[in-house]
Amino acid sequence: MRHLRLLAPVLALLVLAGCTAPAPSAAPSAAPQTAETLPPLDWEPDLELTRTFDGTSCRILLHVSDNAAEADLVAAAREFLAAGDWTTVEVSLATMSDVELEASRAQGRSDAELLASLLQDRIRADLTVAGLTGTWFSSEGRTTCS
Repeated sequence: MRHLRLLAPVLALLVLAGCTAPAPSAAPSAAPQTAETLPPLDWEPDLELTRTFDGTSCRILLHVSDNAAEADLVAAAREFLAAGDWTTVEVSLATMSDVELEASRAQGRSDAELLASLLQDRIRADLTVAGLTGTWFSSEGRTTCS
């Protein structure tokens, strides 16, 4: 996780400096993705949460991937997600650097989308603090705001 925090500012600086990846053959839409424009999930969410940030409603989905060798831990992680009161967890853009904020906003992400992503990261961190992650752990998530 720490490596990702170190990598993000470097990538943001490259974006701000005008360095870009080659354009894909089919350019993605610049419009933010909504629940209607995203492909259907191939997993069932273990956590489905709706929060409002800056007057914008965001839907946060999180799924703990199956792992037959660690079925008890997977079940415990899913129970933890279901039992948590995630409606009261506070997140703030102040945890992001100015470079990260500018780069994210330049990609068209709203503050509400950023806060929803931060909440998803916080929930994953809480799973780790609770001892419910490890080398076996894999999760998928999606956030949409409208």
